[in-house]
Amino acid sequence: METNVTQTKQCSGGPSWPTSAERVVTLLAAADSLTVTTDEAREELVGLHSLDAVGRVLLWAPASSSVVTRVLAAAGGDVEACIEITDVAAVAARDRVRARLTAHGWLSLNHHDECYGTPELVLEIARVDLEERGTVTTVEAVDLAMAERDPLAIQEPDLLMHLDRCHPEAVELLTRLVEPSALLAATRVLPLAVDRYGIVLRIERASGHRDVRLPFPSRAADAIGAQRGLGALLAEAGRRARR
Repeated sequence: METNVTQTKQCSGGPSWPTSAERVVTLLAAADSLTVTTDEAREELVGLHSLDAVGRVLLWAPASSSVVTRVLAAAGGDVEACIEITDVAAVAARDRVRARLTAHGWLSLNHHDECYGTPELVLEIARVDLEERGTVTTVEAVDLAMAERDPLAIQEPDLLMHLDRCHPEAVELLTRLVEPSALLAATRVLPLAVDRYGIVLRIERASGHRDVRLPFPSRAADAIGAQRGLGALLAEAGRRARR
């Protein structure tokens, strides 16, 4: 299996993929679930967290949870904790795990806010370990504070599934933009990821896979911009198909 993402020639002078810090804040904001762990407690929370404007993770754990009990036992002090998130592709690829994230920091009770009577916990992040494509990158809190979340993160699963299920011919056409050597012995091609910078195709073979990023001509500000970027890629692929 080839774990690195290769890239076709980009059409503009800007960046063609997200930084590690951008990936982290995007995953923290868009993940449906996470696991929070302290020295004495471990809980999985589904739909019970958010990322605030300054990069803190807000958690609404049930009042009876072991994590809340541990924080309350600290008598107002911070508890060392970590949260874990697994990023899974929306499409049914062979290996769907795209990234794993572990954020380390200090957990405390937010006395200034409650959500429907549920205690609000706050994780002040010290650092994050991001594992992607077989490589672990450490991102510091100061970098997270300056990073932008991807505007497509919430819509990405629907965009990918729509492209995969309803427009397989478009995915096939996009392979015209891929180096022919990358397509040797390919058995299937899937849209694995899409962000403001471009789309990633998963090229599966009998013995493994390879991922290829196709950059948009310019950064997309929203889903409409991504559709325009994808349209530009398809237009270029169509021109190559006619040569």
